[in-house]
Amino acid sequence: MSISCGDTVTTHLNVVTRSPLILYRGICCPFERMAINKIELYAARIPRKNPFRTSRGVQTKVNGVFLFVQDGSGMIGYGEAPPRSHINGETLTSAMADLTRISEEVNGMDATAAREYVCSDSVIGPSAQIGMEMALLDIIGQQHQKPICDIIGNARDEVGYWGLVNSDLCGDALTSKLHKMIKRGYDQIRIKVGEVEYEPEIERLHLARNVCGDTVKLWVDANQAWDLDHARKYLDTLAEVGIVMIEQPLDADNYEGHGILQKETDIPIMIDEGVQSEADLDYVIETNCAKAVNLKLLKLGTTSETARLLRKAKDAGFATYAGGTAVTDLFAAFARHMEFGLPDLDYFSTGVPRGSNFVDNPVTPGLRFDGKGTYALPPTKPGLGVVLKKDVLLHHVIDKKVIGHE
Repeated sequence: MSISCGDTVTTHLNVVTRSPLILYRGICCPFERMAINKIELYAARIPRKNPFRTSRGVQTKVNGVFLFVQDGSGMIGYGEAPPRSHINGETLTSAMADLTRISEEVNGMDATAAREYVCSDSVIGPSAQIGMEMALLDIIGQQHQKPICDIIGNARDEVGYWGLVNSDLCGDALTSKLHKMIKRGYDQIRIKVGEVEYEPEIERLHLARNVCGDTVKLWVDANQAWDLDHARKYLDTLAEVGIVMIEQPLDADNYEGHGILQKETDIPIMIDEGVQSEADLDYVIETNCAKAVNLKLLKLGTTSETARLLRKAKDAGFATYAGGTAVTDLFAAFARHMEFGLPDLDYFSTGVPRGSNFVDNPVTPGLRFDGKGTYALPPTKPGLGVVLKKDVLLHHVIDKKVIGHE
C-alpha cells in the first residue's frame, strides 16, 4: 500500500478487537500494517579496494551500523550510521548501543511518529541518529511514492560534485589520478594536504595546477595538519596556483589562529572539525574567523538540525558545505537527497558514487552521475531509491541485533 501526499488517513477502532484501524481511500487497514515491527542492526567493517588517506590517518575499511527497518506491510527502510571517533566521538560499539535503545523505543510506532521521536532524542549520538532517520525517511518516501529530496525540500535541479585526491599522492601517481578525474569530467577537485613535508607539498600543488590547467577549480583540506606559522608559509603558493578554499588548516580549537590567517589571505578559510555544535558555529560567526563552514550530517544528527544551522550560517554571510567521510553508496545516496533538498548549500561532494571503492559493494543500484560529466540530476525513485544487499553485508558483519519479530 502506498500513500500519496494528498491522501487522507484517519484512525478508527476495530469494533471486535478494539485494535486501531487506518481508513485509507475508504478502505480500513490494520494499523499494524503501517507500524514498525522489526529492526535489524548490523555492525560491519567493509574493506576498501584502496586506502583512504588524510593527514589524520589511513582507513582501509568503512565502519558502520547498517539498519533494516520494516513495517507491518513488509516495506523496508535502509540506514547507515557512520560512527567516526575523530569526527563525532562515536564508535561502532556506542552507535550499536544507541541504535539498540532507540530501536526498542520506536518499535511499534509508524515511521512518521518514529522519525519525530528519534529527532527529538537529545542523548543519542549523531551518526546513530542520522542513520535511523535515514531508514525512517526511506519508508516514508516509499509510502508517499516520493524521493526523500521532495519530502525535504527539492531545492535545485542539478548538483555538480567535487572530486577528491588523497594526501599522499605525489609525482606520477598524482598526475595519473588527476588525468583520470579530468577524463571522467571533474571540473572541481579537493586535494588533501598535510601528510608530506613543505617542499614536496609545494611541488604537489604546482603539479596539480599544471595538470588541471586553468579551468579546474582546486581547494585544499589540511584536516588540522598545520600550525599557524606553517600555514602562513603556504599562503603565497596557494594564491599563486589559484586555490579557491582552504579547509581546516589549524587545530579545531584554534579559532584565533584561523582568524589571523583569514585576515592575511583573500582565499576563504573553511572550518570543519572546529564546528561540532551550534555553540561552535555561533563562536565562528561571532569571531568571524573564517568565511565558510562544513556542517556534516554525521556531526549534527538530523536533517532538520542541519538545515537550521545551514540557514544560520548563510544568514551570517558564510559559504556552506555538508561534507562526508568514507561511507558506502547508501549514505551517499541519502546525502544526495539532502544536497538536492536543502536550499542553503554551496558545495557538494558527499553524494558522489562510492561503489567502486569497495571489494564488495553492498548497495544496488550503485550511484552514478546522470547529468553531464560529474553532475547529478534529482533522484526520482521513492525513498532512498537504493537497496542494501544483506547477503553481501553479512560477509563483513561483526555484531548483530534484532528488535521485534524474528
